[in-house]
Amino acid sequence: APAEGKAFDLLITVTGGNNGRLVESSVRVDIAVLPSEFANLTVADDTIRPYRSISKEDGATQSIVIRNDGNLPISGTLAASVVGSDGNASSDWTVSFSDTSIENLDVGESLSVEVTVTPKTTASKGLMYTKITLASGGNEIGIFEIETTVSSVESSGGLFAVLPLYLSIPLVGVLIGVGILLALRMKRSGELEDDGSELVAPDAFVNPDHLGTRRDEALDIGHAVNEIASAEVSKDEIAAALAQSLNLPAVPAAVPQGLPPRGLPPKGALPAGLPPAGMPPKPLPNLPLPNLPLPAPMPAPAPAPAPVVGPPLPATGLPAGWTMEQWQHYGHQWLQQNGR
Repeated sequence: APAEGKAFDLLITVTGGNNGRLVESSVRVDIAVLPSEFANLTVADDTIRPYRSISKEDGATQSIVIRNDGNLPISGTLAASVVGSDGNASSDWTVSFSDTSIENLDVGESLSVEVTVTPKTTASKGLMYTKITLASGGNEIGIFEIETTVSSVESSGGLFAVLPLYLSIPLVGVLIGVGILLALRMKRSGELEDDGSELVAPDAFVNPDHLGTRRDEALDIGHAVNEIASAEVSKDEIAAALAQSLNLPAVPAAVPQGLPPRGLPPKGALPAGLPPAGMPPKPLPNLPLPNLPLPAPMPAPAPAPAPVVGPPLPATGLPAGWTMEQWQHYGHQWLQQNGR
């Protein structure tokens, strides 16, 4: 409310009772509104907190909103410092404003000011507070504090913020070269060799339809390239197949002619086991062999008569100029023509 000597009056009524007696009393008080200056300081976006983990000598900026919540226009000066948990200001931090002077900020109005906090290289780790104040006529009419910390990583501009640039760049080049050499060696060790037995050479792109055709041709052993396929089977091949499928008895060996030769039998395998105990048996006396007559040789079997093919021959024999093959095919015509 605006400053007034008599803004409104306040009626205060009191009612009490004692021993059945009711007492009521009223009083009217005049209320005056005194002039006041009060500034409300807040951040523009509370979800953004750039003052946490600030890199040394880099700085972080945040918008601060100043609103006049008093009943008089505000004119003042902004000031800030970074203090520790004990309330003492630290000289290892610097704070700057986009505008430090506030002129005639009317009641209910607000404005934004950019505040930049920068830690020095000597700034120590730990939780700090950025304290922002607005003073008017020697009185602080607005105070605001923001949590502030310095980054724990100190970057030197090199690899992983540890090595300097003159060492980081050669080291990165060496690591890349070693990686390329290892990749080439692994690729060579994993290459496949073509021994000629595969349908498709290694590392070759083949259409799946063509691959199926090549597989069918490889499995087709009856019509392979440069191979003659025949549907006929000879009689000898049929007889050999039947002989292999039948379990025929073995043909007995022919009995040798004459008597076996005299003398010791041929040497053979030694008998199994040990000889009997005691003295060896006495040898049998040599007896003369009887003179047996030699067996008569077996007569050779007569050849089987050839089967008669075609008509019977006439009594006069095969006609003149004819062959036996011609007679077998056309002999019946000769017999009909000659009335035989």
